[in-house]
Amino acid sequence: MNPRQFSTGKAIGIVAVVIVVALVWCFFALSNYIYQEKQGDSSGTEPYRATLTGTYVCLPYADTSVPQTDGCEFGFRTDDDGYYLIDFNRMSQAVPQLKVGDRITASGLVTPVEYLSTDHWRKYPIEGIFSATDSLTTSPVSTGPDPKNTTYIIENERVQLMSGVAEVGVSQVSFGKIIVRYFGNETRDDFNEDGVEDVALLLVKDTGGSGTFYYVVAALGGEQGYRGTNAILLGARIAPQTTEFQNGEIIVNFAERKPGELMTTAPSVGVSKYFKVSYDVLIEVLR
Repeated sequence: MNPRQFSTGKAIGIVAVVIVVALVWCFFALSNYIYQEKQGDSSGTEPYRATLTGTYVCLPYADTSVPQTDGCEFGFRTDDDGYYLIDFNRMSQAVPQLKVGDRITASGLVTPVEYLSTDHWRKYPIEGIFSATDSLTTSPVSTGPDPKNTTYIIENERVQLMSGVAEVGVSQVSFGKIIVRYFGNETRDDFNEDGVEDVALLLVKDTGGSGTFYYVVAALGGEQGYRGTNAILLGARIAPQTTEFQNGEIIVNFAERKPGELMTTAPSVGVSKYFKVSYDVLIEVLR
């Protein structure tokens, strides 16, 4: 082999090695990029300090098809519709007695749900745990002189009835007004055993189209008037019948349609649902 051929072969070999090294480097760089994209920004799962404003609520289940029957896990719904489990154990000031529907502003530590070591809280649609530490201010739900002029919590929103009616927005489907009305079917007794008479009743929400939804609520009596509870959905376009109170439970009787029947079919199946008030929260009791 003459010197020129040897030099050319050596150059080709060096170029080949460089190309292989470059390809290997690109492969690992691309793999690392894909991995980082899949993992996302890990800093988002680190605890951070924040000041949040929202409403004290009974946390809904992530699976909305499951009735909320095992009591209430209190939490916090921010004004941008984020849910947090709330913890006051780190508070530097006395915590007032809170009730569902109270408005809250507080500073504290947010631990994102991805950072938690347990999946226990995943049954709630929370973004994390909010450990309030300071700067807590509250605004309680207003009381009313009677159940037709009281504030209730429907789908975690405050709805204040005035003479039995409240306008709560505009339907995104029909573009008509969404109206909540007092329907009635009252029953009266002392639901929370505080010595004051309470009232259970039905509300109906008309979404402006074919959607008419019935809810059961309780108006809890007190020295300053009635305080409304959270509302629990009974169904759409049902036929309410009677409401009773027996053995510590509110019983709502109504008729609904058979599975698969059209909404235009008259309800014909009798149903009784049972509820109780626990810690001033209305919950369903399965039978």
